[in-house]
Amino acid sequence: MLILSIVFAIVATRWINETIKHIEISLKKSEQKYKLLFESLPIGISVTDSEGNLIEGNTASEAILTVPNQELIER
Repeated sequence: MLILSIVFAIVATRWINETIKHIEISLKKSEQKYKLLFESLPIGISVTDSEGNLIEGNTASEAILTVPNQELIER
């Protein structure tokens, strides 16, 4: 019974690790698509948290607000 449990633990660990690896790859691809879309849109986009603090903004929003995004994020 102990050997069966050890084998199961090894198989389960490998399966979990492979699943995590696939999720990380998918997440990276999604992030790359998001960044490309976010930066290439000609309209100003600002992402804020629930309190209204700037989390991220694209270059068009920086031009509209006439304040660097990094400065707004640091506030």
